[in-house]
Amino acid sequence: MAIYSRYFFRIGIILGLFALSNILITSVPIIFAEEMVVTEVKLDETGKNTIAEVVLNDQIKIKEIKVSKEKGILSVKFPEYVSGRGRVYPQVEILNKELSDRITKAIETNRPSDKKLSEVKYEIVRFSPLSGNSARKANIDVKFNNAVVVACGIIEGDNWKKIAWPSRKDEKRNIYINQVLVRKKLRKQIEKDIWTRYEEFKEEGGWEEDEW
Repeated sequence: MAIYSRYFFRIGIILGLFALSNILITSVPIIFAEEMVVTEVKLDETGKNTIAEVVLNDQIKIKEIKVSKEKGILSVKFPEYVSGRGRVYPQVEILNKELSDRITKAIETNRPSDKKLSEVKYEIVRFSPLSGNSARKANIDVKFNNAVVVACGIIEGDNWKKIAWPSRKDEKRNIYINQVLVRKKLRKQIEKDIWTRYEEFKEEGGWEEDEW
């Protein structure tokens, strides 16, 4: 019995070393789980200014990116919300230079990144409840892959409520244009977590009038 045990133990070591050697000599590039790339890019050059649209990791679509070029240097401006008082709130924030450079290059060349990734991790990094009579009840920031932050918020009426992702109103057509889209499966999971956070906030006290 001991002879068989030593035999299988040696076979296991040999197989393990063989597998390790294959890993070491494989030329497949290492891809980090939190890396973010441009999987799609689209340019609209029909108007006075160029407007770009990019998709990150096949999960997050950012639209209405304003593109300008001065002295041969291309720059991009992501969607912003301007309040009635003129205060500017960024709707999309790029957190690292690597992703910023990839987006700029994709727009400049009108070609997506060479890598094709689809994994996205998210984290709710800001949940700020709002008091007062406004229909907007909370401002929220969602971070994706430690690389990009998207702003959203909770809007609530008498018999309805929804999570509002970045958009702007088209005054001529009287409709809202979505500026950031998230794949349905991922968006549903994020919104589920946001609603859980919101309900917990209300249960802990919230801003209910009868609390005062």
